[in-house]
Amino acid sequence: MKLTKSAMSVSATALALAAGSSFYAASPADAVEIYKGNGTVIEFTAEIGSGIFHVTENYNTLGGYGSTQKTPLDSTSWAEYYGIMGFKFTHDLDKNFSVYGALTGVANGDTGQGDAIGSTIGDEGGVQVQDAYGGVKWTDGTEGGASVNLSGGRQKWVLGDGFLIAGDQPTGGKGFGESYNEDGGYYMNPRRVFGTTAILNVETGTPLRFDAFYIQSEKAQNGKRAIAGGNIDYVDKTYGTLGFTYIRGLSVDREDLEVLPFTESDGLNVYNVHGNSSFGIKDFNLAGTFVWQNNDKLSSAGQDHEAWAWYISPSYTFSSATWTPTLYYRFASFSGDDATTAGTNEGYDPLFYGATGYNTWFIGEIAANYSGPFSSNEDVHSIGLKTVPDIDVGIGKWTGLSGYVNFYSIREGGVNGDYFGTEFAAYAEFQLFDNLYVAPLYSVLLPGQAYEDAFGRDDAVHNFQLLGILTY
Repeated sequence: MKLTKSAMSVSATALALAAGSSFYAASPADAVEIYKGNGTVIEFTAEIGSGIFHVTENYNTLGGYGSTQKTPLDSTSWAEYYGIMGFKFTHDLDKNFSVYGALTGVANGDTGQGDAIGSTIGDEGGVQVQDAYGGVKWTDGTEGGASVNLSGGRQKWVLGDGFLIAGDQPTGGKGFGESYNEDGGYYMNPRRVFGTTAILNVETGTPLRFDAFYIQSEKAQNGKRAIAGGNIDYVDKTYGTLGFTYIRGLSVDREDLEVLPFTESDGLNVYNVHGNSSFGIKDFNLAGTFVWQNNDKLSSAGQDHEAWAWYISPSYTFSSATWTPTLYYRFASFSGDDATTAGTNEGYDPLFYGATGYNTWFIGEIAANYSGPFSSNEDVHSIGLKTVPDIDVGIGKWTGLSGYVNFYSIREGGVNGDYFGTEFAAYAEFQLFDNLYVAPLYSVLLPGQAYEDAFGRDDAVHNFQLLGILTY
C-alpha cells in the first residue's frame, strides 16, 4: 500500500472531486445555420441548462469554504445553471477533404446552499472559453467507407462507452479552495472539455477502425494530468465489437493539487479489452470490459501499482412490446488498495470516466455523486429497466420512463462490514418544442454497515432533482 485509501478513508475532497455529473441529456437539436456558400457552412450553436436539486444529507466533511456555510450531514438545496454558445464551421476543400472547427464560450454558476458534497457553496459564477478546436477530415466519398479525421485543441472527447474517457470533470466551485474553483455546476458539469487534445480517428472501410489520442486535463483535482494512447476495434455489423485500448500516463503538472492518491499518471500503463455482441440473437446484447493497470516508474522505485476493473452486462429489448422496454443487469467491480500489502497500491484509477447515460459510469445518483464510493474499491450489482413511451404531450413528447436499483459493497477497508447500501432511482424524460430536454428524477439510498461506519448514521437519503437543457 502506497497510501491509505480504503473506500471511506479517502478525504472528502478526493471523494467529491472523483465524482461529477451523472445525467444524460437527449441529442441536441440542429444548430442554427447562419451562412452557407462556396463549400462553407457556419452555424450558431447553443446549450443552455439549469437544474434544481435537494438532497437530505450533506456530505461536506472536509472544512474550508464549505464548512463555514453549512453543517455537515444536514440537508441541502441548490440550483445550477450554464450556457455554452458559439460558432462551428465546415469548409469543403474538395470532394474528399474538408476542414472544420468550433469556438464557444461558457457561462456557469450556482445558487442556494451548494451541492451535497461541498464542492460548491452556492455563490459561484463566471465565464471562460469552452471549445476552441480545429480539424481536417478525408473521406473516400462512399457511405460507410474509409475516412481519416485529425483534430486538436480544446474539446470534449469520449472513448467508446465512456468507461475510461468521457470528457473532463467535474466542474467544482469554492468549496475546496480557489485552486479547484471553476465557478460551479458540480452535477451538470458545464466545463467538460479537455484543455489540450490531439485526436486521430481512422475508419478503414472494413470492420477495423483505429483511434490515437493525446489528452491533457485542466482540472486541478487530478493534477492537470496528461495521457496518450491508442484504440483498435473490430466492428461486425451483425455480431458486435471487440476492441483493445492502451493508455500511457505521461505527466502530472500539479502534484500539489492532486487529491486522489492513486492518480500517478507518470509511468501509468492501462490495458483494456472491451466488446459487445448479440451472438446473433435478436434484441439481445452482452457488453463487457476488463482493465489492468500498472506503473513501471513506481516499480523501478521499489513500489508498485497493480489494479483492475471490469464489468459484464447482458440486456434484452422487448422490441414488440408497448414502450419498447429494455431490461438489463450489470456487475461492475473496481479494485481497492489492500492495507496489508506494503509498497503495492491496488487502488483502481478511474481516469476520465463519465456519464454516457443515466447509471452508466457514474453508477447511481447519491452514491455516484455525493456519498461514494466512486468507481474505485467497490462492487456494484445493477438491475435496470428503460422504456420509450414516445407519447405526444401537446408541446412535445414523453420519451422515457426508466429506473434502476444498485447494490454497493466496498472491497477493502471495511470496519464492521463491507455492504455500503442500496440505491433506487426513477426518472422520466421529455423532449419539448423539439429542442428542450426535461428530466425529473428521484432516488433514495438505503445505507448499509459500511456507510454507517463512514458517516456515523444510517438514515435513508433522498435525492430530488429536475433538469432542463435547451439546445441549438
